[in-house]
Amino acid sequence: MDINNYDYLLRNVVLSGIQVKAYEDKYERTDYMYCIDNGFVYDEENHQKLGYKLEACKDIYIKDLENYVNFICENNDIDLDDLKLYYKEKLKK
Repeated sequence: MDINNYDYLLRNVVLSGIQVKAYEDKYERTDYMYCIDNGFVYDEENHQKLGYKLEACKDIYIKDLENYVNFICENNDIDLDDLKLYYKEKLKK
């Protein structure tokens, strides 16, 4: 296993997760009911922009997780399709 790739991929996953959490917090604080309950002015445009950024960060986070899992599977001779099938069958039980 190439430790440099491992560190790089893991770092991307962690940083993406931190960004998602930060945008979730900001997005929740711009929600209409949150603003009304706390006496803030609701800004729909800002709320929508944060929502788009949150969705984009989630997409990046998911892609980073996929890259990390693929790297781990490739370097440990794990067939990802077999692993998916195994867990899919396990969920049916």
